[in-house]
Amino acid sequence: MVHIIPLFTDQRRPDPRDAAPGAAPAGPLDPYWQEVAAHYERRMARQQAFDTEIAAHRLDGEIASAEADVAANAPADGEGLHHATYGEVDPHSGRVLLEGRFDTLFDNFLKQAPPELRAGLASRKPALREAGSVRMAMQQLQRRAQYEQDHLAAAQAEELDSIAKSDPDDHAAFEAARQAGIDLIGKMNLDPESRLQAEAAWRDRAATTRIEALIARDPKRALEMLGAAGVTRDDQPLSLSDRINRNMPTYGNYGGRGWTGGTWGGGFDVPPFDIQNGFYKQHDADYHDAKTPGDTILADRKLAASLKSYLDNEDYATDPALKTDEERRDASKYARLALRAFRIKIAGDLALHPLSAAEISGRDEAQRAYDDVQAAVGRARFESGMSFGNW
Repeated sequence: MVHIIPLFTDQRRPDPRDAAPGAAPAGPLDPYWQEVAAHYERRMARQQAFDTEIAAHRLDGEIASAEADVAANAPADGEGLHHATYGEVDPHSGRVLLEGRFDTLFDNFLKQAPPELRAGLASRKPALREAGSVRMAMQQLQRRAQYEQDHLAAAQAEELDSIAKSDPDDHAAFEAARQAGIDLIGKMNLDPESRLQAEAAWRDRAATTRIEALIARDPKRALEMLGAAGVTRDDQPLSLSDRINRNMPTYGNYGGRGWTGGTWGGGFDVPPFDIQNGFYKQHDADYHDAKTPGDTILADRKLAASLKSYLDNEDYATDPALKTDEERRDASKYARLALRAFRIKIAGDLALHPLSAAEISGRDEAQRAYDDVQAAVGRARFESGMSFGNW
């Protein structure tokens, strides 16, 4: 403390031991020494605050390490993840009913801390427990949700495999397998909207698997099962493509069951409504120019590739023609429905009319040309100005 000793003796406080017997006690410190004492107290307070913060950072690191260790050794469904770390606290009184690893870690850390830091660190315990409890509770819920999703996927895969291998005419077996998947979803911890979406997705997958299996086994039977027993004006059976199109809603000016130019059987003068509608206009034009079943299959495959790219890149989210969230959701939903339908249709038509190597090569060259043109004219012109006719 040499640095605070005054240089001038007249500023020093008299030593009580030097006072004469019976003399009055020494008075308060003079202003200079009062300032020195206050400065020292402020300096020590800052130093203690700094050391407390450094210790708190070390404590945070130990808590994070403990949480990671508990998570690594917890069961797959996350059971007990929160209690093992933070125990249990009475929500009304705040009293700790069951100590967890956090309590042991914190108490040991506090014992090892310098005495002057313990009070500051101890005051942080309730806040650290509350934040950590929320953190570990969320992690446990996420672990449980992932556990349920993983087991649902495995169970559905088994049911789909059963559907694919079963007799397509055995409606009771199909309904039992499909209902088993729905029942399992009903036991999951999902909010109502998520449950409805999961059930709808499962019904679609089950139905698609059944149709795909039937197409692979018996394409003609698949046509009958899809209700394609009607006839055209030329008294020819409807194709699988026709049947699927007639069960799809329209979209814009070109999407859906023979819907062209905004009307049934119209022309190509009307511009497409949006990016997705441009795919359907091209598809209609390709159908108009088709000469063989192979040509229609190639047109369908090109449309399916375009729709897949559209969905993968989420082009509906940036399409300037779609002004609202509802329009973007509808566009996405329609594209997914169309892609699913045309994939089934392609599989059925290919089973009936396998493509030759020349047709496949021609399709690849056409698709490359289509992609090149789309890139060359730019997205804005492609959306509204590209001519969709013969190549």
